[in-house]
Amino acid sequence: MVCHDDTARLQWKTGLMAGCAALSLGAALAAPARAQSVIATSQTTTVDLAGYGAGPVSITSGTTLSSGGPETLMDTQGPVTLNNAGSVNAASGVGIYLGAGGAVNNQAAGGIRAASYGVLTRNAAASVSNAGVIAAGDDGVSLNAGGSVANAAGGSIFGAHIGVYTGNGVGVVANSGVISARTGDAVSLYSGGSLNNTASGQLVGGYTGVFEGGKGASVQNAGRISGPVFGAYLAGPGSLTNSGTIAGGLAGIIAVAPGASVTNTGLVHGITAGVRLGRGDALTNSGSISGATGVLVKGVGASIYDTGLIAASNGGAAVRFAGGAGSLTLGTGASITGAIDGGGTDSAIALTGSGQLTSDIANFGAGGVLNVAAGANWTASGNWMMGTVINSGIFQPGIIGAPLNITGNFVQLASGTLRVVVTPTGVSQINITGTALLGGRLVYVLAPGSYAPAAGAFLTANGGLSGSFASVSTQLTAGEAVVSGNATVLAIDPPGIFSYRLGAFSVAPADDALFARARQQLTLDAGRTSDDLLNLTQDTPPSTCPPAGALPGGRSTQAGIAQALAGAFCGAGGWVEASGSAMNQPGGYNARSAGFMAGAGRAVNDAGTTLGLAVAYDSSSLNDAQGGTANAQTIRLGAYGAQPLGRFMLSGDVLGGFISTDTARATGAGAASARPEGSVVSGAARLAMPLRLAGFGLLPSAGVSVAQVSLGRFSERAQQGAFALTGPATSGTSIKPYLRLAVSHDYVSAAHVVWTPQLGLGVDYEAGNPGRAMRVIAADGSAYATGTKRLDPLAGEVMAGLSASRGNVSLVLRYSAQVAGNWTAQSAEAALHILF
Repeated sequence: MVCHDDTARLQWKTGLMAGCAALSLGAALAAPARAQSVIATSQTTTVDLAGYGAGPVSITSGTTLSSGGPETLMDTQGPVTLNNAGSVNAASGVGIYLGAGGAVNNQAAGGIRAASYGVLTRNAAASVSNAGVIAAGDDGVSLNAGGSVANAAGGSIFGAHIGVYTGNGVGVVANSGVISARTGDAVSLYSGGSLNNTASGQLVGGYTGVFEGGKGASVQNAGRISGPVFGAYLAGPGSLTNSGTIAGGLAGIIAVAPGASVTNTGLVHGITAGVRLGRGDALTNSGSISGATGVLVKGVGASIYDTGLIAASNGGAAVRFAGGAGSLTLGTGASITGAIDGGGTDSAIALTGSGQLTSDIANFGAGGVLNVAAGANWTASGNWMMGTVINSGIFQPGIIGAPLNITGNFVQLASGTLRVVVTPTGVSQINITGTALLGGRLVYVLAPGSYAPAAGAFLTANGGLSGSFASVSTQLTAGEAVVSGNATVLAIDPPGIFSYRLGAFSVAPADDALFARARQQLTLDAGRTSDDLLNLTQDTPPSTCPPAGALPGGRSTQAGIAQALAGAFCGAGGWVEASGSAMNQPGGYNARSAGFMAGAGRAVNDAGTTLGLAVAYDSSSLNDAQGGTANAQTIRLGAYGAQPLGRFMLSGDVLGGFISTDTARATGAGAASARPEGSVVSGAARLAMPLRLAGFGLLPSAGVSVAQVSLGRFSERAQQGAFALTGPATSGTSIKPYLRLAVSHDYVSAAHVVWTPQLGLGVDYEAGNPGRAMRVIAADGSAYATGTKRLDPLAGEVMAGLSASRGNVSLVLRYSAQVAGNWTAQSAEAALHILF
């Protein structure tokens, strides 16, 4: 037997258990060959599995095998397969010892408990699958020639030293249950291999959750891995992919060998460090990493690529280079909480994609470089100690009230754009202790508000300015408008200082019409929903109920209850409808909505009066010409009804509901978003006169739909507060009278399905103004009236539909389109009706 020696690792014990020295006694206890391969009788002596032939050996449920010797079950002759549903106990030795490899299948009812090793193998690879319990005073499972372990959900493997050990051969571990250890590793892939810890899997180590040996291994975690010292320890050039949770007392993940690779989309936490990297190691993070130091780099050539969160607690460094130069790349979505500490090295930082960096950068050497990459768009503030900052993309140094201070030099290449935000209360600023070499473009971006004449400096370079901007311009974001004055910022360039001068003017916000457009679209959707509900009432004629006593069942009490229930449900029209619509206002916006309605109605008297209840949900999205978006979810409850009036049918409905919205608009200096909440009330009434002419059905109708949407006060959240807007509560109303004519014809198939195609024409008139002007307020208190282009009130409508009915079930499909002078809309519906 090869007994694994753990003195080479910090977390291993200084010596092995005395019981690991020899197993010769058990090997000598060879039982005579027997024909059966089932052990169904409890025994208290060592069992030699070689005596049961070449086939699998099974221990039945309720059978207990126990021994006080070196092992309870053993085999040294050849590979053996053991299926255990009973109980294997070793009071002082090994539960199951396979000297020549094989397989152990511990079933859900099975238990293996041992003072030293639960399952121990040597000389040849072996496999262990567990759905029950394996517990041992040393290792739960110890595969000393490699092999595989599969621990199912509900399975438990415990070792006072190591939960699962694979050494002297490649190990493969798949865990969906619990593997734990008291003093060592939950899983030790000492000679390499792979580990897959699924979403339900838990690895709880006494020192480390998982240890990957010097030969490298592949670790994939979707569950939880933890240890009081390390969550995961990579001692070789292996890889770890985490989408679950990894936690450790010192470090969540530690990599100490060149070439280790860590990819995190989940959560990694360590009290001292979230992740610790060594020489040449690589980290890719789009998840969350936290610790007193988020990521600690202790070797030359390590690289970090981050599009997630790296956070430091208690004022520590989010990223610290402490063992040689490395690199940090921040992409879109990157969030850094805490400083970035260069540790005196000439490490490099690259900003790619887009984002905002407000962390301090400290202790970088004179050769350290931060590069805003070509095509990148970043805003930065704080204190940076960096040899050279190079801008090849779009870079805004400083935000209002928080300048960017660079201890070092600044270079803007010809491909770079320096963005300076100008607001009624000040400008963004950059202060440089060294030199500044200028090139490329300078762009002033104006925040909304009212400006007074002012002048000041936005760029100061103590070491002097050289070069010049190829162009200087004042930028208005799409949708912004100068409502008074001349919005021109003049540049002045004395030695070492770059200044600005501006006059008196006022700038309206970018895309402020987004809110009125969203309100208008929600109001139109509400009116369309009420109109759709009347269509459903029209499509669902009331059914008749059988007279009392006509139902089978006799005069028993149970029959009376059944007939009462049947009578209560008789005539109720149950239905569900799915619908979608699209609207386009050229030059304004496009909108899409989709949702469903469901309800039930019934005839309440002999005159044909029908009443019903309905519930509706829809989701809508709007995109406007300035790049703004508005998404909304609406839930409604309501009632509907119909009343015959001679040859006429009068129908109506009322619906009320709640709206949750989410708006986002571009400002030219980052996005601004809001979440106004609101309510909606809508109703419709229609008078129709069904006619028959030459076998065709004619349905002329006149009606009106009314809808009102009220949105509450909102306050935007913006990347830069000077661009955020607030707005008071507002409402919009749609009042739409209409005339329509529908023509239909019934066709009965041989299968008794009634097919009814339908065509219709109509004209609508929008008497309200759901997009009327509303007020928005800029950060400086300036108020602006904004609205959307008014819809042409007169619109023509064309409709086509098809219904199929058989018995008490009908399916209705309908398409309609509206065309007006400056807008178009179309909708599609599919409704299922069941009459009970």
